[in-house]
Amino acid sequence: MAATTEQTQDRKVTRVGLEETPTIYCNNVETRVSPWDFRLTFGEVLEVTEDSLSVKTKAIVYMSPEHAKAFTQVMLSNIAEYERSIGRIPSQGEKVEIEDQTAESG
Repeated sequence: MAATTEQTQDRKVTRVGLEETPTIYCNNVETRVSPWDFRLTFGEVLEVTEDSLSVKTKAIVYMSPEHAKAFTQVMLSNIAEYERSIGRIPSQGEKVEIEDQTAESG
């Protein structure tokens, strides 16, 4: 089993089993909370109609409340950095105006 090692700000991290770990696409997340853990159900939207949503579940991840809070802080930091370098991310349901990038011929 191959391993990769990387240096983070405060420690060396060795990751084992990456070649066996699937990569998934997700555009839907459902969260559930209990006193003991957070459950994140990741899925891919297959179909949307006026009154229904069809989602294929891709993975379910459980984590402790402490880890969920740390994960949230990391995500908020990454989102802020993304928006600083690339641009504002619109909120879900927010209408986005797309600039016409086509060149005028003439």
